[in-house]
Amino acid sequence: MHARALNSPQMTSSASPHRRASLVDRASSDPDAPLVAIDLASVESYLLVRPLSYLAVEQDGALWCPLLSKPSSLDLDIDAARVHARRLRLPFVRPERHPAEESMVAVLESLADGALRPAELERRIPDAGHSLVMRRLRHLLDSELVTYEHLPGQPPHARSAPVPHEAHYELTGAGRASLEVPAEARRWEQAWCSQAERRGPPGALAIALTADEHMREITLLLADGPLCTTDLDARTPGLGRSALRRRLRDLVLAGLLERRDGGRIPLLYELTDGARHLALVAMRAGRWEWQWSRPAHPAPGRDLDKLLHMVAPVARVSEPVAGICQLHLDAGGADDPNIYLAARAGNVLALPGAPDAPPVAVGSATSAAWCEALLRREGPIAMSGDEELLAAVIGALSTALLA
Repeated sequence: MHARALNSPQMTSSASPHRRASLVDRASSDPDAPLVAIDLASVESYLLVRPLSYLAVEQDGALWCPLLSKPSSLDLDIDAARVHARRLRLPFVRPERHPAEESMVAVLESLADGALRPAELERRIPDAGHSLVMRRLRHLLDSELVTYEHLPGQPPHARSAPVPHEAHYELTGAGRASLEVPAEARRWEQAWCSQAERRGPPGALAIALTADEHMREITLLLADGPLCTTDLDARTPGLGRSALRRRLRDLVLAGLLERRDGGRIPLLYELTDGARHLALVAMRAGRWEWQWSRPAHPAPGRDLDKLLHMVAPVARVSEPVAGICQLHLDAGGADDPNIYLAARAGNVLALPGAPDAPPVAVGSATSAAWCEALLRREGPIAMSGDEELLAAVIGALSTALLA
């Protein structure tokens, strides 16, 4: 084992840029060359390898090959990681974000203008390196977001030089459509984040916040109004007490939550308008999944009813518009969700459940069609009752989302 980077108090380090281009050639031509593999993101790898670093000294010519994996359990619970680090008496610095997702978006966006060779992608994404670019391309191929074309080379002839073989990667229709998600994430950051908060590639913060299961769980719980820490503890059994408070603190710092004194009750947390508008990024992702991926339980899509609860408080209708609407999400099951929205005094109120009186307008559609209606105002919605009221409420939600 060779461990130059692990002797640093920083948890992460990057591969030497002048070595990455020739990594495969050097490894294949010299089987005795030491290969050093480090997961730049994994807290668990760091805690396991760091105590052993004093046993080895990097040899000249070692090949550093970063392996970027999905976050491990200690990546997701940083408080627990700190406890482990203290037990091992190790310095611990948490990376700002997991870099794999950022590089995936960077590869997709680099292909937006047309097909490229891996070497061209490396030049456009200088922080990625050859091995990471190839892993991202393989993953995108498996996900059918890019296509691959191999152009065979030509051997040298008496009057012509050899033509090397080339591989070209190009976006599929699904890959091109997926670019709407990072584009929306960038727009959200520009509208709701200060320059200091926008660390890393544009849109990375919004995507990270939307994709984090626990962050999403907390914001959806607060969709209908503020809650105290005691209530949030009871409603998030999958999170420990310290992990919940750390995430609440992170959401406050990110500008998604406001914390206020509840008087006789514990501190109250409530969503900011920026957090409510972040629902648009999740809806874009859900729309893409329904259109192209069609998973049984799309991560953003399964929360559509709760996302509408998040958006409703920032929607506005004209003063004369009044009444209760029922939005039915047709998921093909007996327990299809219903959202009840009340238009009143220029505002739209999301009701916690079915009202005592029957709604005066009903709209029914699949989740995908509701996304089309809200994002493009063209989804096929089956309407009954006061269609003008229903159209006004849907229009208000759409305007609030796209503002």
